[in-house]
Amino acid sequence: MIGAAAGAGATVLLGVFYFHTPVAPKAFPTATESAQTYSTPRAASDQSGSEGRLKVPATPKSSRNTSRDANLGCDETVERVADLDAEVRRLSRQVERLELEKKMEQGEPITFPADLNSRYVQPHLGAAFDRAFAEVGIDTAETFVDCDEYPCIVCALARDDEAAFNINKRSSEFKSVAKARSLSDYAGASKNHLVFTGAERAGNDEVHSTMGCWAVNPEPTDPTQERAIQNRVFHRANQIRLGAFP
Repeated sequence: MIGAAAGAGATVLLGVFYFHTPVAPKAFPTATESAQTYSTPRAASDQSGSEGRLKVPATPKSSRNTSRDANLGCDETVERVADLDAEVRRLSRQVERLELEKKMEQGEPITFPADLNSRYVQPHLGAAFDRAFAEVGIDTAETFVDCDEYPCIVCALARDDEAAFNINKRSSEFKSVAKARSLSDYAGASKNHLVFTGAERAGNDEVHSTMGCWAVNPEPTDPTQERAIQNRVFHRANQIRLGAFP
């Protein structure tokens, strides 16, 4: 804090130092000077018998009140600091709890296994799904593969105008992709599948969007790992959905 205050141009009291400078001794007064000194008339207060006494003025009441108020102010400051410290600890615990909930909901990035078969990554995975989309009759506007994390996620986005849109038909088409013969190489694999639908205005017309996402990976031997993959895939697919349409 001292460094910050000094940099801001403030004056910081670092300490109080007292220096004593020796005074040259004076010569003793002459007899004449002594006589003149002792012949000086005494003050009226000294003649009343109070010679040699040092009168200390009484402390004004206002000074005593100021000191008491300062002590009370210090006590209130200490209590306030203690309250703020308790509030900081409470908020820190709340942040830790929210971070844990976020981690449980979104999952954590998963690294690719070193021995992963090449059919689970590009270009083999995308090509296989393109054949599957054509097989089930999905006229997709765009398809893309996200391999930033394990497992890779394949997404397809189809758009329909108001007259042609049939949500049941579209949902059925997207759900049938995982069972397409073009994906027979992935028969024993784990397939996590999500379908999102949305609508947006294009001039006077309403355009409906349907997006399907599939994550394909070898079946994990550990059930907890499968659950972790599902949580992470859902989060990633939802992020892709947010970028594709509202």
